[in-house]
Amino acid sequence: ENLIPGSLDFIRRVEETGRDFLFLTNNSSHNADFYVQRLARMGLNVGREKVLTSGEATAAVLKETYPGKRAFVLTLSTREQHIRREKSVSNICSNAGLCAMTCAMYLASMGGTGLRHMAQLNRDKAEYLKAGLAKLGFRPVYSGQTFNEFVMAAPAGFDAKWKRLLEEKKIMFGMDLSKWYPLADSYLFCVTETRSRADIDAILKEIA
Repeated sequence: ENLIPGSLDFIRRVEETGRDFLFLTNNSSHNADFYVQRLARMGLNVGREKVLTSGEATAAVLKETYPGKRAFVLTLSTREQHIRREKSVSNICSNAGLCAMTCAMYLASMGGTGLRHMAQLNRDKAEYLKAGLAKLGFRPVYSGQTFNEFVMAAPAGFDAKWKRLLEEKKIMFGMDLSKWYPLADSYLFCVTETRSRADIDAILKEIA
């Protein structure tokens, strides 16, 4: 029962701005009251209305979709065991729902300003790497604008350095596109906001 560093300050800042928020959980084995008490032990005092469990969300959807109907709950077994094969679905459906929830939480926490800033970091760092590679003899394969991914034609000898990095340091610096496209000695590179300029300088030094 440990908070993610900075999360308590984040919630307080959200409250100060007057914005609403909601705690979501995909664990349907406990109700909202359980999580209210759990959050309180971690220093977050919120009301029951601020917590939504997957069980309560499912119940709300079923009540709205099938008013007046009865519902049955399966426990300690997978749902596919009790559904005709032609109507069964993979548990990947649950994972897709979890991914959608995670994405919604991320977008809500970043906001429009945060997303624009992150996009700018992606673009700027990709251009920084592209410029560094050009100094080492790499050539852009395409002339169009790029975001955080781009294709470069490598100079002679890069394939040996690429294999060394992969074998010795477990780093796959660029994806060799010649396996899938008629692009000899061409590699797809990508940079995200998670990489610093120091990281980029270090990898450029490795292949210089």
